[in-house]
Amino acid sequence: MHLVRIINSEWVNLPYFLEDEQTQHFSSLPLENMLSEIFKLEYTSDLPAFNNLKKLVDLVLILPHSNAEAESVFSNVTDVVTKKRNRIGNDKVAAICKFN
Repeated sequence: MHLVRIINSEWVNLPYFLEDEQTQHFSSLPLENMLSEIFKLEYTSDLPAFNNLKKLVDLVLILPHSNAEAESVFSNVTDVVTKKRNRIGNDKVAAICKFN
């Protein structure tokens, strides 16, 4: 719970950390570039200003945007394994799915 408060604090303080020119500059950038530049900002003591917020954003960005790839695999398997072909071993199913 402590980390949640720290991340929330970084998020709330973000607008106050930036000057007007920086805000205008960042708002004109694509999201990835904006985040990259914001996460490069440091406190006067050379500490990253938004280190915990960056970690959270990095974790969110690695999540898949959909499950289409997994659904495709299940679809291939159900095409291969049918009521008549239900005794095919896992190795053979995997080999057949690679060709589909």
